[in-house]
Amino acid sequence: MFQKKFLATFAALFLLLAGLFLLYHSNINETVFLDIAADNPIRVSADEQEEGIAVDENNDGSFTVSLPSTFLYRTKTVYFQNTGNEAVQLKLYSRQKKDGDNVIKFSVDIKKITVNGKSYNAKKQTVWFERPYVVSVPAEKEQGLSLTVQYKTKFMLRNIYLPEFITGIAALLFSITVLFVCWREKIEAVLICCEKFAEKFFQKNLPKKMQCLINNYEWDTVIIKKYHAIDGVYRKTFWTVFIILNLVFLYYNVHFLWGNHDWSYLIDGMWGKSSLFNGRYTNYLFNQLLGGRLLPIVNVSFALFGFSFTGILLAYYWNVPKTFFNYLVLSLVVVLNPLVIYWCYFGVDVISHLWLPAIVIFALILLEKKSYFYFFSAYLLFVFAFGIYAPAINTIAIVFLGKIIVMYCFEEQSIQLLFKKVIRTFFCIVLSLITVKVIIHFLIVSGVVWADALEYSVSTNLLGGSLDQFMKLVECSFSHLSDTVPFYDSNVVWVLLIIDIFALLVLFIYQIRYHSLKIFQLFLAVFGVCLLPLAANAVIFILGNDLRLIRVSFYGVIFLFAFFVAVILKSKFVWAKNILIVFLIFLLPMNIYRLYDAQKLWKISFEHEQKVLETVFEKIENSPLYIHDREYQVIVLGNFESNVLTWYKEKRKWNESSFMTMPLFEYHFSYVAKYYHSDLNVNKTYKLYTYNGEVFIAHSKAVDTLLTELVPYFSLLKNMKEWPKNDFVLVQDKYIFINFDNEVLKAILKIMEEKHLENE
Repeated sequence: MFQKKFLATFAALFLLLAGLFLLYHSNINETVFLDIAADNPIRVSADEQEEGIAVDENNDGSFTVSLPSTFLYRTKTVYFQNTGNEAVQLKLYSRQKKDGDNVIKFSVDIKKITVNGKSYNAKKQTVWFERPYVVSVPAEKEQGLSLTVQYKTKFMLRNIYLPEFITGIAALLFSITVLFVCWREKIEAVLICCEKFAEKFFQKNLPKKMQCLINNYEWDTVIIKKYHAIDGVYRKTFWTVFIILNLVFLYYNVHFLWGNHDWSYLIDGMWGKSSLFNGRYTNYLFNQLLGGRLLPIVNVSFALFGFSFTGILLAYYWNVPKTFFNYLVLSLVVVLNPLVIYWCYFGVDVISHLWLPAIVIFALILLEKKSYFYFFSAYLLFVFAFGIYAPAINTIAIVFLGKIIVMYCFEEQSIQLLFKKVIRTFFCIVLSLITVKVIIHFLIVSGVVWADALEYSVSTNLLGGSLDQFMKLVECSFSHLSDTVPFYDSNVVWVLLIIDIFALLVLFIYQIRYHSLKIFQLFLAVFGVCLLPLAANAVIFILGNDLRLIRVSFYGVIFLFAFFVAVILKSKFVWAKNILIVFLIFLLPMNIYRLYDAQKLWKISFEHEQKVLETVFEKIENSPLYIHDREYQVIVLGNFESNVLTWYKEKRKWNESSFMTMPLFEYHFSYVAKYYHSDLNVNKTYKLYTYNGEVFIAHSKAVDTLLTELVPYFSLLKNMKEWPKNDFVLVQDKYIFINFDNEVLKAILKIMEEKHLENE
């Protein structure tokens, strides 16, 4: 009997090892290819201390550097030198490998590319086999360079030899089964010992409710019971708001619309590290729950799911009387604000940014509990929220200040008691801001964050740095209350301001009737209310400059107006609530109408601009000078101005620099090119525009250098036409010119002519 068990065990172990061996060899992702090419041959050598690097010279004079694959991060350095050539641009890119008839489908996280200590991929990236990674680095004459790549190869089930994989799995399962049959008694004895140990451990360390849950094995029942144990007001409000939101944004959701920031993420997906370059270290972590992809229906519905919690948490934190009517009203005033459409435009951000208000309000709720655990949890949530978007401080400040005001006015809290209750929260907010500053500084020093990244993500100039600047920021904070943008017009703003004034009147009457209002108390209440616009724009007091970005103001403005609605709901006056209902009969349908109108015009704009792009790429492809394999630089002259907003008749104080006031292809033109013409290789895109008669390049300072390079094309550009005429797209050598504005064309021609005369 023992001999049979021994032989069976030996056979099972052999099958186990064989299964592991087959699984290991079923992965065909053996080598990561990094090709280095130049206009002239260069000498490439592998570091003698680095094992596993192979360097092969290609027929065209370029070199292929093969790096060993790994499931863990590894760092490899390749040394090469520009031997006797003029200065060149080296192209580093990944490419597919074929193993016989099998195409290797790889995925590589490229973490760092440095040349002589300087980083050349400060932004990302994750390389997929469908969309190779491309980066250019300069090589001066006779210069020696070192290329350091930190990478890992991701294991994917599609990246295998299927027969070996299936055989390996079968061998593993069979061997495990045989081992279990042979040693069942021993295994059962070990499991009984483990169960007894676990039972004793849980009894000592777990709460009684958790012990009951583990002992009874009723996870599904417990979850259902916990759900039904939630107060009915919360449940009904949440699902009502969630359904209303999905109906209001149904048209946008089902048509899968995206904005001008989304092209690269639409094609390559989005990853947790994608937003590190501008200091938003947690921005895309929510997207990982959906595989890092922009998906129809799912992304928007998931975003609206998180946004639906906002009003409920807000009402709870401000101690609004718990009734379905009160919670629903406050929730709808928040979530149906037309400014929400400005975050829907950023498909890449819509999930994290619509969840953000609920996260910070939940953190504020946790801070009301006197426990170090809750304090630390709230601190982590704040740090996480600031990593999504620094202007989250607007929401925190306005909601926190609103809490202080309602406690003082409705709960008769003394100044001393108020101070004791809010000091923990204030300390936690300040501590989290300091932590975020330290994190951002560390990321800048390490080269992960661009030094000139978005200023409201990484900069600090507390209170403006001077009294004069501080007063300007105060003035701006109040002026933001009357700002209007498309679909958030003066009619909506006036209704909201009237509700605010009415709420102040209600608050004044409430204090007289119930609290025997005194002058000092009135002064403190009025002072707190006057601080609300400043709190709603708290980020500009940290930055030290005004931000005319409605997507930033969104995080404060909607909660400022919600505060005054909450004041009316907290009062004990039936007549005040009835008047509020009258206001809401006007306000909510107006908001819904504008959100529908925005979606309609967005769809029209989306289709219109896609047709323009189709025309652009059709003209590029049909140009006799277009060369299929050439790498191009695109020169865009002026802004393409969609005529869709001319149909929007409402007056507006200023235009937001996104949504439909800018073209769909404003950013990431190289990815737009891949979308419409997958073989068109766009290396760089320069967008030229004029301001006060001067020519500038968007997101660049090298306008003089570029125009000097373009002097030889003076005659060509002189005959160029403006869109939509036939010759608004021209291809010449390595350049593609697209003209949307003759005024910009005239301005650069004037500069180029002067440079041409100087050269002569």
